[in-house]
Formats: sequence, structure tokens, C-alpha cells
Amino acid sequence: VHHHTTVVSISDEKTTALGKGFFVSEKVEYQVGSGECFAEAVITYFQYRPAAASAQAANTPAASHPATSATAQGWQPDFADIDPSRLTVGDALPELVIPITHKLIVSGAIATQDFIPVHHNAEAARAAAMPDIFMNILTTNGLCARYLSDWAGPASRLTHMQFRLMAPNTPGDVMRLQGTIDELQRNGRHVQVSVAFEGRNRLGTHVAGKATLQLPAQDESHNHE
Repeated sequence: VHHHTTVVSISDEKTTALGKGFFVSEKVEYQVGSGECFAEAVITYFQYRPAAASAQAANTPAASHPATSATAQGWQPDFADIDPSRLTVGDALPELVIPITHKLIVSGAIATQDFIPVHHNAEAARAAAMPDIFMNILTTNGLCARYLSDWAGPASRLTHMQFRLMAPNTPGDVMRLQGTIDELQRNGRHVQVSVAFEGRNRLGTHVAGKATLQLPAQDESHNHE
């Protein structure tokens, strides 16, 4: 498997609380050895010059932000396929609580080959007007995919996911993932399930988006005990 990235668009210069910069959209195409494309990701990020005032405020020691400790609560995956015949529009997915640690942020960045210093170097993050290192896009993507696929079961297929990032995930916080079924559609032997999901931390919404999962119909599903 290999991938390549293309810059799709660059916005005009924007002024935000973090500083002046540009919104850059990139398209990443993932291909097998034969050249066949099996997945695509469109990522938009903000490349900016930190505002002096924001950078000064961000130099507050991390100890001034008390850590919130939490362990995973509520639903735990049983690795069994969910029965789509029992699902209805409006059903809520169980909440999953994920503690945000330095280890999770750094290991996620390394696993996704993202070596930008703000994801592992606290001084670099503070120079970018952030209080500490923060989670990269692909780690958030993986955690959301894990949440959805663990809920649906091993026979499910995540066919589409789109989301926006807002408040950063920083060490000492927790992210609470929740979701709601907003559409069900039978398509031959499969059931398409659309889920609106959100992950919140103490600052507010970290990630919000929609995803589509393909589930086998009841007679096609198999439980894995």
C-alpha cells in the first residue's frame, strides 16, 4: 500500500484568534501495488503565523490547567455483529470515554507518520499558541473509526466518514464520543447505517461529523464470541 498527496486549494489569508494564515485542503489517495485506489481522504488544515498575544498567553505553565482523570465508562466492545433489524432512526450509540494522554498523542502521531513538532514537542506547540502538544487529525480519525466499527461489529464496513475538528485534544483531558443513528437504508443484502457522531472535551466539541457503515442483513451476519 502506498499513498500520495495533492494540494487541492489554498484560501485567501484569514485572521483568527490564533493568528493570520491560510486554510489548505489536501487530497490523499491510497493505492495498492497495482495502482488501484481503495480509499481517499480530503484534509483541510489551518497554516498560520501565531499572534503575539496568543503566544504570550499560551506560555502559562501546563500545571495551571488541572488534569481531568477518567477511565473508560459505559459501553465496552463485545466484538459481536450488531443486529440491524433492531436498529431505528434516532437510536443513540453508547458513550465511549477516552483519556487523552501524552502517550496517546505522541504514539498516534508516530503511527501515522506525522512528525510535525507540535504533536510531540511542548515548546513547539506553545510557540504555535497552544497550551501543550495536541492530537493530530489522523489519530482523531482512527479513534472515531474505532468507536463506530467496535459498535457495529467485525462484519461491518466503514464506507464513508466526514468530520470537522474544533477544540484541540490536549493531555490531561478526556474525549467523550457519542453518536446517533440518523438514517437506515436496506441495499440488497446490506443495510446502510448513517451515524452523526461527536467527541467532546472540557473545551467543547473536538470533533463532529457523519459516517456511513455497511452492515450485513440479519441473515448474513455472524456473531463472534
